[in-house]
Amino acid sequence: MTEHTTYKHRGQWVTVRTDFKGRDQEYCLCYECKLFHPNMPTNCGLAQELHEFCRNSGMTAPVWECSKFESTDEDNA
Repeated sequence: MTEHTTYKHRGQWVTVRTDFKGRDQEYCLCYECKLFHPNMPTNCGLAQELHEFCRNSGMTAPVWECSKFESTDEDNA
């Protein structure tokens, strides 16, 4: 059976699978995208919208697919 833990994240109590806790950046495509500039006015509109939704709802949603993705790795662009 999968284990879960509850902790305070962004001021809200949330529950997460123990093996996923703190690993969202490892899986999120945004962190490999040229358009991703968190906490900046130039941040990707989609990423900003998702961040605001997650913050307001007490969720974390790593991105696995995106139509706007631009690789930061020149070899894979």
